[in-house]
Amino acid sequence: MRNQSIVPRGFIVFAQILGTVIAVIGLIAAFYFINDQLKNLAVTDPNFVESKILWSIVLAVCLYMVWKTIYTAIVICKFVKESDDQEIIANRYILAVLSLTLGGFLTPFVLTQFRNMETVSTVKPRWFLSRVLGLTMLVGGILGLGGFLLSALTGAFGATGISFADILANTSGLVTFIILISLTALGAIGVLTFYGGNKQEIFDGNTTASKIMNSVAVMFLIVATLELVWLIIISIIRLLGAIADLFQKMGQESGFMKAFAIMWALANVVFTFYYVMMIVRISVECIAGIWARDGRVVIKYNENVARVEQQKQAR
Repeated sequence: MRNQSIVPRGFIVFAQILGTVIAVIGLIAAFYFINDQLKNLAVTDPNFVESKILWSIVLAVCLYMVWKTIYTAIVICKFVKESDDQEIIANRYILAVLSLTLGGFLTPFVLTQFRNMETVSTVKPRWFLSRVLGLTMLVGGILGLGGFLLSALTGAFGATGISFADILANTSGLVTFIILISLTALGAIGVLTFYGGNKQEIFDGNTTASKIMNSVAVMFLIVATLELVWLIIISIIRLLGAIADLFQKMGQESGFMKAFAIMWALANVVFTFYYVMMIVRISVECIAGIWARDGRVVIKYNENVARVEQQKQAR
């Protein structure tokens, strides 16, 4: 039994479950929308093949994200429930990266608000992320590939199926097919490499097998890094969009509503700026940590932050 826990486990689990439920509901709603779009496609439409492939791609993405969202939530909740405070605090950035790549906010925010202290992760990111991403890609790739081919090649979702040659002849269809096959293959390699037996002992060793495992882990690190870089880019674009919205509101007609609209847009810019800075900071630190030679994420003690906290406590 944990006494005087400084980690709000209940809130983290609640935030993760809430975000997962909202995301899954949204993805299910998207699935029904896609289904309607597919049913409304007409074979006589000159863009029928392109439209059929496009909506099949969107369906594949939704299926992949549903699995990834649910599985990631299970991993985070399981880790939080089974670990003590020190383990959660030390590994908070590794957990935050899993939630961040799904667009999460509450869980990463809570995980990064613990007391200012220098910690070293007790979980090797290469091992942990390879296992999580491996299973995510294997199951998600199979679901995405199955959904894509089922939607495109058959009339299961209301529209007449196209031929496999049509998929290969379409650039988007071909690229999607290759990506889904690659995800499934990489996921299968990850599961076979990092699950079962004494795989972690082999991974931590200095043998030929451990070097092969580390090489495979590097591939998953590249995937995690690309996801974080993409997240940073999307966050910056969101901030630019908020700033553009502010200038748009400033150019509208005068009056009370204009002032209200400007204040709302300004508040949105401030909130978005804080959100983006948090994501960039966490993402950069996670990228640096997972590529560290010793395979540990080190979160350094910040004297400036400590000084500010001491001043607050003195008031």
